[in-house]
Amino acid sequence: MSAVELVQTALHRAEELAELNAVTALFGERALATAADVSGPFAGVPILLKDAGQELAGTPMWMGSTVLKKTDYVSTATTELAAQLEGLGFAVIGKAAVPELMTGITTEPPIGPPTQNPWARDRTVGGSSGGSAAAVAAGIVSIAHGSDSSGSLRFPASCCGVFTLKPSAGRISSRFPGGVPDLCNRHTDFVLARSSRDLARTFASLASASDTPVGSIKRVALLEASPFGISVDPAVEQALHDVASELAHVGIDVDHVSPRFLEDYGTVADRAVPIIADAHRAAMVDWIETQIKRPVTIGDLSTASLEVAERGRRLEPQAVHEASAAFSDAARVAASWTGQFDALLLPILDVVPWQNGSPNPSSQLGGLVCSFANLSGQPSAVIPTVQNGLPVGVQLQAASGHDEALLNLLHTVRPTAPQSPYMSS
Repeated sequence: MSAVELVQTALHRAEELAELNAVTALFGERALATAADVSGPFAGVPILLKDAGQELAGTPMWMGSTVLKKTDYVSTATTELAAQLEGLGFAVIGKAAVPELMTGITTEPPIGPPTQNPWARDRTVGGSSGGSAAAVAAGIVSIAHGSDSSGSLRFPASCCGVFTLKPSAGRISSRFPGGVPDLCNRHTDFVLARSSRDLARTFASLASASDTPVGSIKRVALLEASPFGISVDPAVEQALHDVASELAHVGIDVDHVSPRFLEDYGTVADRAVPIIADAHRAAMVDWIETQIKRPVTIGDLSTASLEVAERGRRLEPQAVHEASAAFSDAARVAASWTGQFDALLLPILDVVPWQNGSPNPSSQLGGLVCSFANLSGQPSAVIPTVQNGLPVGVQLQAASGHDEALLNLLHTVRPTAPQSPYMSS
């Protein structure tokens, strides 16, 4: 197929599957014009941008919020990673759905209906890169941009049965939504894909060089029980067991470790997470007010977002400084534990994808096992599985700089993601 034909197919597929609410805006004319005169290693490959952080000049960015949508906010500049993607030949066909201000582990924004899971339409796609994951799982695009501050790539990849990598800190040009400061340098951008090959090739094209020689993963530690007595769905346990068996089959030594390291880490991190989250939300609301040139009010954002932002505005600078220091302590705890093995095999969520519209389950386990890769700057790759007809992902976390080793192992164990019912239709 020509690049133009490929983009036309993706645009048609997006319109055909509008019922999933995975795409918030399509840039058909722009994408087709790009495809008509494109070059690079990914010339004409359609891609979606998560509707947050990375921007394209002249295109809408709403971040799941009512206020940016109703004011027709349009980006005034193209960010570095978005420019890199287009420079490689990717054709950006539109923006993918996110929860309001990228908050939470489900994608149910106030600006539209919940994003529906291609595996079971009444189920969540995770968050905050939920629209991107759903679009990849449904075959709208084969690859989509996302980002991760404490699991926002990995939660949706798990819920939608696709691959992703939370890269090592600094390997990929990243930007916190709205360009607000990332207080703990924990935010990373990358992509979700149905093929481990596509994930690896995209990483090789985008990533900065690592000081760490590319090695191999030979010894993996499997979390044998949940920390703090958190109960884990049997399907999650089965997913871990399945992947551990696949790793053993290709010659990887799989050991078992106590959850004590997560409890040590959690004790340190729990003091800081609420403070940093509130400070970030306040900064994001401040950024929105700068763009719309007035204070936000009820109706612009949800009551919950306004309350969190107000808490963040009341924080003393010393409290934010101390929270950042606690994050650094937590990162050292995490790094010391992961350094004992080539990689850790961990759950992503303690439950299978739950129903949209129902209260979110406790994300305590997900917050623990996902956030410490962000705080320690270590890479974490998602391996998708299917349990009882629903996607359940697990993650492999390695030492900082060992992204390529994770991607190589991913390709050895499971080169392609399972196909959702939408892919076979």
